[in-house]
Amino acid sequence: MDVSSPESRNPTGVDHGSSVASRRGEVSPGNAATSRPSDATSTAYPGEAYDETYDVFLAGSLFMDLVFAGLPHAPVLGTETWADAMGCCPGGVANMAVATSRLGARTSLATIFGDDFYGDFCHESLEVGESIDLSGSIRKYRAHTPVTVSLSYDGDRTMISHGHVSKVGVANPEAIPQSKAFFASIESGMSVPWLAQARSSGAKVFADTGWDSSEKWDLTNLTDLAYVDVFMPNAAEAMAFTKTDNALDAARRLSDHVELAVVTQGKDGAIAVDGGTGDIVQVQGIDVQSVDPTGAGDIFAAGVMVGLISELDVRSAVTLGTVAAGLSVQWMGGSFSAPSIFEVGDWYQRHQAKGSVGFETAYGFIPDLVPDLRSRRRPRRAIPTVGFRQ
Repeated sequence: MDVSSPESRNPTGVDHGSSVASRRGEVSPGNAATSRPSDATSTAYPGEAYDETYDVFLAGSLFMDLVFAGLPHAPVLGTETWADAMGCCPGGVANMAVATSRLGARTSLATIFGDDFYGDFCHESLEVGESIDLSGSIRKYRAHTPVTVSLSYDGDRTMISHGHVSKVGVANPEAIPQSKAFFASIESGMSVPWLAQARSSGAKVFADTGWDSSEKWDLTNLTDLAYVDVFMPNAAEAMAFTKTDNALDAARRLSDHVELAVVTQGKDGAIAVDGGTGDIVQVQGIDVQSVDPTGAGDIFAAGVMVGLISELDVRSAVTLGTVAAGLSVQWMGGSFSAPSIFEVGDWYQRHQAKGSVGFETAYGFIPDLVPDLRSRRRPRRAIPTVGFRQ
């Protein structure tokens, strides 16, 4: 599919306004701002390019995802295994950026694009296809875009990645844009310089974490947790950091450090614990046929963010996350599997339990989130190549 086609310019149909970069011509696939750093491991963003207010600002590493789904079993050495389906799409931080944009949030992303065709594809897909502001993003001179190969089988996935992933930063932490919500991934022993400024702005700061390669799992090493309002690790990470053996106890321990701890449990939904009141919210996942779970955790987090900045209560925000994540696993890939807010609305309207007390109590908030538009475009989905010739 040509991402410059009318159907894919704004797949959600939600008008976020034209992006800063598009108007200025500062960063585009053929005219991208290019960094030529002497340090091959660190790149900073200009920061002063922002002149608008956003709903969500994210910074993180971008990957080109190649996803293989429908494998009959794990690959076996010395053999060849054929997948039923394959898809290509931007990955990494792009998963969450696409999801927040499709759910109706004005989204700005600061990341690094490789100086290659994959970088072109990802940049155009995000800026033109998904209406995401990239004015704080750059290209890295003579660097290739990191690649992840995701293999989906037995209801889960494993990933193989390669690339020289740069440390994502902002040159002037005080020049971050105005935003209702900020997101970053925090790591043991690492610091995100702009988080303190984001927290002091009065916005909500959301964060997740990754697997601790040191295997120490020391919560005191997550120093940036002090600046986080809503922390959203998966169950394995949460239990490892809190030295607990179940997701609920892990969420309770984490809620001692943040305003809201949300622990994801894959197809089993999520648990949230309020750090102030101790109130517990448990939400089950929706019943769908899973094709590929790649990026579902990121899309869940996007739903929670959009829900909370839309002033939903905690239960409804977590429910929006579970619905968005559940709908996403029916499609290939991470970012391009994210549902639009219209598709969330369609799921509600077409559900066989619509009208029942239990269903309306859990999901009755959804229609109020869906814009009343006469026309909308279908979201772009992952296909097995990055573009066919005309």
